[in-house]
Amino acid sequence: MSTKERSGVELGEKSVKLNKEKDCFNVAGLWNKGPTFWCYLEEFDIVVLLETWVEGKDKERARKRLSDVFEWNFLAAKREKKRGRARGGHLVGIRRNIGLKCTFEDWRCGIIIKSTRAGEQGIIITAL
Repeated sequence: MSTKERSGVELGEKSVKLNKEKDCFNVAGLWNKGPTFWCYLEEFDIVVLLETWVEGKDKERARKRLSDVFEWNFLAAKREKKRGRARGGHLVGIRRNIGLKCTFEDWRCGIIIKSTRAGEQGIIITAL
């Protein structure tokens, strides 16, 4: 997909609209995102960011950039070679005040999120 315009915000990232409360982005790096992007994310209850390129050693640095509105869970990117950037990495944000209880399980291909709300159960799987 090319550049899309949604909610008056132009985004150059690849995005798949799941429904009104969830959104999934291939962000191609977390460090180059501006304030418009972060404000746009706060419109959703669940946000999945793929290809964040955030390594395990950079988790705390990344947390400082992220909104306190969400509870964030990381799957670190992996560096295959000594030089260059790390590949992959997932970041899942779930709004704190929506009454959704989640458990996160790391999986070799992504993150499995099991959720429950008012007796309903659901599973979200992020994959590489």
